[in-house]
Amino acid sequence: MSTVLIIFCLVILFYLIFIYNKIIYFKNLAKQAEADIDVFLKKRHDLLGKLIDVVKGYSDFEKSTLKRIVEVRNLAFKQNVKNAGELEGEIREGIKSLFALVENYPDLKANENYLELQKEITDIEEDLQKARRFYNGVVQSYNTFIEKFPNIIVAKVFNLKPLKYFDFKEA
Repeated sequence: MSTVLIIFCLVILFYLIFIYNKIIYFKNLAKQAEADIDVFLKKRHDLLGKLIDVVKGYSDFEKSTLKRIVEVRNLAFKQNVKNAGELEGEIREGIKSLFALVENYPDLKANENYLELQKEITDIEEDLQKARRFYNGVVQSYNTFIEKFPNIIVAKVFNLKPLKYFDFKEA
């Protein structure tokens, strides 16, 4: 009888260890995905600074648009990934309006530096969307896993909370 009880306790213990390790796996995967998003955001901020420098050369270009993009970029650059969603959404909208305004400036539109930066920013935007989808997929898996029974017990014992999704707020 006592052997059966010991085996039962060991099975439960190993199962709880398995659950804990799986939770930590998802949590670390989310951290890695968050770091990837952070890298893309920093690249985009750097490219945006270069784009603004190219555009500034055109004196009659809309200063208010550039000023707002610079302000938001500087604020977002100081934020961590999870807190920058609203500002990043505003930067995306600023980039769209900047590209739209450039249509009125044929010389700028034909500038090689501008065209290269526009392509790089477009590529970074696509990479950001992929990284955000991956991160949110990992967060969904993690949150679902810790909310299932008996996993929720292990999560509560170790005070593991659900993670937040990363979403760009629309400006």
